[in-house]
Amino acid sequence: AIVASLRVQLPTRGAYMMRAVRWRCRVACRPACGDIRPQRVLGRGIAPVVSAPPVLASCKRPLLTASVLPCVEFSYLRDIKVDTLLILSAQGVADARAELVVRNIIEVEALPRAEACEVLQAIEASCRKFDSIIDLPYYACLSGLLTAGLASLPMVFHWNTAVWFDQHYVQMELPDLKEVETTLEVGAWTWNYMEPVLGTTSFLILCLQLARAQVLNLRLSPYSSFVLNHRAQRVAREFP
Repeated sequence: AIVASLRVQLPTRGAYMMRAVRWRCRVACRPACGDIRPQRVLGRGIAPVVSAPPVLASCKRPLLTASVLPCVEFSYLRDIKVDTLLILSAQGVADARAELVVRNIIEVEALPRAEACEVLQAIEASCRKFDSIIDLPYYACLSGLLTAGLASLPMVFHWNTAVWFDQHYVQMELPDLKEVETTLEVGAWTWNYMEPVLGTTSFLILCLQLARAQVLNLRLSPYSSFVLNHRAQRVAREFP
């Protein structure tokens, strides 16, 4: 097995090495194109090194259907022991988690691996069904923050924009044109009414960051926990 010789180092370096060799391990799906095996030791751990045979350069990856693709992505883990997969899963390796789910489907439903991969694909599709709605608050917040940040520059330092904003929302007396001949002079004038807005906003963001830090210390995630729990219950009902 490709990763079997790495399991001694997995608790400390598993996630890093899995990312480093993932694309190489996929070549295992093409046995005619060569083999992959650990070849030398770097530092304290074993680093998988690929010596690409000459035939590898001329080898083409076969076309994959949607039902076969999920198994191909993590087929290099099919011979790994369960305890190693559990360690990888705890470290956030998605392929190890998928392999564990496939093995569970095979054992519980008594299905061959190909059909178990199709069930896994259906589960993934169910999990991603409402992602566009779930991600909407994140995209809205990101768009609003970027817009506000970029708009603050011309509102403070651009004369025509500052005058337009002043006439529609502030109605502050305009300064003598000789006092706003440069960009910094424009900023000095607009700062009279922009300072309360930007200063209060900056303080609010600082308070929110401190509050978020305490939320993380308490291991709370109200929105994410709600989404994950609701998704888990829904998928469990669809795939009992």
